[in-house]
Amino acid sequence: MSESFSRNEIIGGRIISQHFVRLYDLLKEQGKINPNHIKHMRKFDTVIKSANQSFVHINDYDKIVRGKEDRKKFLKKNSDISNDMLDEIWFDLYINATLRWYWVIEISLITMLKDVQYGRKGVIEGKETLGKLKDVLTSLGVSKHIEWDLLDITFRNALAHGWYYRKTQRIVYFKNSQLKKGKGKLLNRSEFIQKCRNLHLYGLIIVAVVGAWKNIEDEGFSEPIRKKKRR
Repeated sequence: MSESFSRNEIIGGRIISQHFVRLYDLLKEQGKINPNHIKHMRKFDTVIKSANQSFVHINDYDKIVRGKEDRKKFLKKNSDISNDMLDEIWFDLYINATLRWYWVIEISLITMLKDVQYGRKGVIEGKETLGKLKDVLTSLGVSKHIEWDLLDITFRNALAHGWYYRKTQRIVYFKNSQLKKGKGKLLNRSEFIQKCRNLHLYGLIIVAVVGAWKNIEDEGFSEPIRKKKRR
């Protein structure tokens, strides 16, 4: 089972996919692609499938949290869980799943670029951060083909380092550990959900290209493509 995306998300995914394929093709023309990236991505298959399941489970939990009647029934049945606690768990599940997909995207880009030279003496070693990869892709002249607004590194860092807090049905996140008053970015529940879903969708698109997984419009898209053995 995989997360279901809406028709509009799928249509948007097609456009995003074309952009990333263009980036891949340009890098290949420059000789800036790890020739064994598909083979090297295989070792991450199990982890990627597990990360995908995180969003599948959230779909089930959403029915409880966002459905009025289901929420009432759940809280009545589980009297030790408060209304606020239910929301806290819901946010934590989304944050955990989103951070896992930030890692999937990061390791996919690293694998695609492993041992590639950039600048005067730079070489992708395999320990680069998403921010560093952005600099590398910029130096190679292909950064404009990445949807950096979807990858929002500030959002990633805030979730990873705890530079955020929940305020009723909203989340406020910050650029750094100073947490300056009035400098936080506020997202309501719907905006937060869509931001996380968009990252998941983009991650699946990147994995489809770099790791030879099925396209998001294919049946069972959250599976790697297996080559048929010759008889």
